[in-house]
This record gives sequence, C-alpha cells and structure tokens, in this order.
Amino acid sequence: MEYSKTLIFSLVICVFIINGIESITVQIQATPSEGILGQTSLQLKCSYTTVTEYVTGVNIQTKINGQFKNIATFNTPSVPFNATLTTDGNYLTNRVTLTNPTSSSTDSALIQFSQIACEDENEYMCEVAYAGSGGSTSASSGVETITVKGNPELPDSVPSYVPSAGIEEGNNVVFTCTGNVGKPQGKFRWVRYRYDSNDDTQETPYESETTTAVQMPGTCTFNGTSQLTLKMEQLDNNAVVRCQVVYQDVPQEKLYHQTQGINVYYSVRNVQVTKFPPIHHLLKEQDP
Repeated sequence: MEYSKTLIFSLVICVFIINGIESITVQIQATPSEGILGQTSLQLKCSYTTVTEYVTGVNIQTKINGQFKNIATFNTPSVPFNATLTTDGNYLTNRVTLTNPTSSSTDSALIQFSQIACEDENEYMCEVAYAGSGGSTSASSGVETITVKGNPELPDSVPSYVPSAGIEEGNNVVFTCTGNVGKPQGKFRWVRYRYDSNDDTQETPYESETTTAVQMPGTCTFNGTSQLTLKMEQLDNNAVVRCQVVYQDVPQEKLYHQTQGINVYYSVRNVQVTKFPPIHHLLKEQDP
C-alpha cells in the first residue's frame, strides 16, 4: 500500500493519506502570547481535529538545548490516566494545571499557567499520536512562541549625588540612579525642577542620558544605572532632581525618586549700601 503525506507548516500541519482520504489537523496556540513575570494567567492549547483517525495521546513540547522535547503528556478518554509532566517538564511543577482531551476525534490538551517564570519564554510544539489506516503514527503542529515580560520597579533609592555637600555655583555635580528597569529593558529619564527669578517653577527634562543595564542574577529583568552631570548655577539653589523609569517608551508616572532641595552656594550680586537716616554730616561724640 502506498501512502502520500503533505505537511503544511504554520501553526497548522495537515496530513493527508490518499488511501481513504484520512486527515488530521493539529495546531497550538498561547493565549496571550506574552506572559508577565509572577502571578499571571496564560493558557497553552493544543487542538486537533480528525476524520477517521483515532487519537491515542498528545505531547506538548518545548525547545531544550536546541531540540524539541516533551514537557507534558496527555491521554484521551480511552486511557484513564491523568496528564503528567515529563522529566524535562519538571520545571513547571506547582505552576501549571494540565487538562486531558475529552474526545478522541475533536478536542484539545491544555497547559494552564498560574505563574510565569523566565524559562517559560520559549518555542512550543504539539505532537498528536493516532491510529490510522496505515497503523500508528503522529502529526505535529507548527511552532508557537511565548515571550515573557517583567514589569519595572521603583528606583532603588533617592538619586545620590557627588559632591553631596558644600556645592558651589560652577561646580559639576554627578547624580546617579539605579533600579529594576524591567524586561524588555527600560531606561531612566531625568528631570530638574528649580525656581526662576520670578519664583516660577522651571522643569527641564534630560531624555538622552544613557542607562546601562545588566540582567539580574536569577531573573530575566534588567538592573539599570544612569548618571546625570549638571553644572550648578545660582538658580539651582533648592532645586530638585528626579529620576524616573521609562518602560516601553512610556514614562512611568509613579516610578520615580527625587532629591530634597539642593543647597548651592553662590556669590552675592547687585550689592547696594544705604545709609539711614540720610544725614550728610555726622557729629563726633564728645568725650565726657
């Protein structure tokens, strides 16, 4: 007996067997396809539809060391066993719920995530084992990708600055800000607030200062560091300097720390001397 199989890859792969025109459709989908680190719900669903084939089992796979390996095994109603994680899937323990298909012809196997971790960012496939006119075989889905994001946090502390005291007009002061800027990597922006000669507040943003980031050990989020150098002026006396997180190009309204008013010493200007009372001649006090 001669068989002809056509594999169409995207998220769907169809297998057509000319003898009897048997077909099976398999697809995998993550909803949503982006997970947020922590207590976040995400569902990975392997669906299949058959005409005459009898499905005997389902495996969901992920790429490990460059190869797709089974992480969860599911059974159809004809096999009365619970779905289980494989050895390669043990990293999912206590973070997922597995649900078996309820039909051997049209149904789905589910991995329901209750907590997202960095290692969940990966490629996934689904393999369906079935019995057809040619005996036992399997069909696979295309590849689905899950990406993982991590929300940024407040900067670690109020921006530090050097020198921290005795600042004089004309001094260069270096401000430093550090903290978790999330995943994908965010950045810090700086804003200086000071009063002009009319006691109106001036706001000066500094958007182009570099944020250097490194991935934090044990996580996939980034710890950022940014510095701002300002040459202090008279108007910087009592100025406030703010460090704010920008994540995915959006300034995060509540994620900032700022300094207290900065003392800046400056020379006296426009000195005027007056005499009171305006007497042109002063009498020398007589000795008693």
